[in-house]
Amino acid sequence: MSFSIEAPAKINLYLHVVGRRRDNYHLISSLVIFLGIFDTISVSESKTLKLNIKGPFAKYLGPKKGNSVIKAALALRKFCNLKTGAEITLTKNLPISSGIGGGSTDCAATIKLLLKLWKIKIGNKELMKLGQSLGADVPVCLIGRPSFIGGIGEDIKTIESFPNIWILLVNPRKQIFTKKIFSNFKKKYSEKVPSSSKLFTLKKLISFLKRSDNDLISLAVHYAPEIKKILNDLSLTEGCLLSRMSGSGATCFGIFSGKKNVIKAKKTLLKLNPNYWISYGQIVGNK
Repeated sequence: MSFSIEAPAKINLYLHVVGRRRDNYHLISSLVIFLGIFDTISVSESKTLKLNIKGPFAKYLGPKKGNSVIKAALALRKFCNLKTGAEITLTKNLPISSGIGGGSTDCAATIKLLLKLWKIKIGNKELMKLGQSLGADVPVCLIGRPSFIGGIGEDIKTIESFPNIWILLVNPRKQIFTKKIFSNFKKKYSEKVPSSSKLFTLKKLISFLKRSDNDLISLAVHYAPEIKKILNDLSLTEGCLLSRMSGSGATCFGIFSGKKNVIKAKKTLLKLNPNYWISYGQIVGNK
């Protein structure tokens, strides 16, 4: 018996740092969506727990024992008091430490697959608790829908309907570690952006996003100066409605209203930056 699933890229359309807890975890306000650009994970029966890694970014991952996929499997097994094994294969298509939640979405996808393989039933509250123990972004990745998030990621408000936007992702092939960015955050805290689960049209979405920002960009630019040029290049492409950095970087994105413009933009950006990782996709999980 085997199962497979796609682990989509997670994009922060805006990210405000609004405070800090006593334990030094920063509080955020963000709007998260998921794209049809993904890692792939498959699981099959095995007496022991094994992890195989392949794909264009496999060589950039650290030791297998520290991988988010193995951590998820071990945590689920402990949570359910099991000793069951599984052979897990991760096809790593998304760049590492790039601000698009690859580790968190891989973690969430692994949990979903192993629940099927091991025939486990777990309540939503327990599932979110397990996810939160593995990482701040894991709960929203388990939900997999456009959502406003707050706190350190545990306050989640899903959005009922969302426009079918196309997004172009550009990464200069530089890793930026989220922990390092937040540990150096010294800026004044932003206001929390009021959330709404009401219908978003494309026009309303862009207008809404233009009133927000990514508070981490100035820190990210210190580690990857290319970000500034990428954002400028994106903003100048035909049909780009908004350009911004996702998460703690260095991946930047451009929002487009249609597939034709996003394909054209990819060609333009590849000519300017042939060595960059550039990919496009449409929002998923918005129905």
